[in-house]
Amino acid sequence: MSSIRLEWHKIIAGTAVHYLNAALNNIDDPALKMHELSEAYAFIGNLVHSTDAYSISIAQRDECRALLGDNFYETTTADVNAAKEWLIANTAITLIQSANL
Repeated sequence: MSSIRLEWHKIIAGTAVHYLNAALNNIDDPALKMHELSEAYAFIGNLVHSTDAYSISIAQRDECRALLGDNFYETTTADVNAAKEWLIANTAITLIQSANL
């Protein structure tokens, strides 16, 4: 059961990273950028519902979300990269995996 929970955790974190990567690819298109950052924001929020050693606290969730800022129109490439780095450092997603999402 623990391995299943780990895989679900990776799916949620990986999907957040996928949307952050997409936002980076569309940083100059406000419509796509807003959609992708909103999706990433939601998936980051779902990480608090993981169980065992794979969950993050509400404070950690808020820390990661704060890296994206309060206004996605103003979110920069550096902000998105900071959120990706946070996810890699604080979840079971690796740097190599994040490059392929």
